[in-house]
Amino acid sequence: MSNAFEQSRELTPEEQSLEYTQNKRKQLVDLLTVGEGMPADRGDKMVLLSALSDMDKVTLTKMKIKSEDKQAVLAGKTAQAIAALLSKVTPRHLQAQPTTDTLFPTLGNDIPEVELVDGETTLGTQSENYESFSKKMFIDSTIV
Repeated sequence: MSNAFEQSRELTPEEQSLEYTQNKRKQLVDLLTVGEGMPADRGDKMVLLSALSDMDKVTLTKMKIKSEDKQAVLAGKTAQAIAALLSKVTPRHLQAQPTTDTLFPTLGNDIPEVELVDGETTLGTQSENYESFSKKMFIDSTIV
């Protein structure tokens, strides 16, 4: 959306209501900040802070909507570019081409025989103490 477009179009009832409340908040802020710039009464200060907070929320929301609108325009342009590209592709280009490769890699016959250690393929757990582990690993358990 361009600024010229936004200025030339008529506001929806919701936008008119939002602009009205924003203008009233601005008038209230101007009224409360006359002279010293800050009201002396605590209640007036709370009203001022509330009005300013609401104005900030509205402004941030408008900024977010504009950003999302830009993103939507970019997404639309991307979709148009993809559609244009796909319209140039003919169905014969999309057919699967035969291949000589196998689906799964295969191993040759030159693989050496596997040497398993006792218990290597055993399922479950076995409890073992330090002495039996040391004997298996050829460690002198009396040294430690």
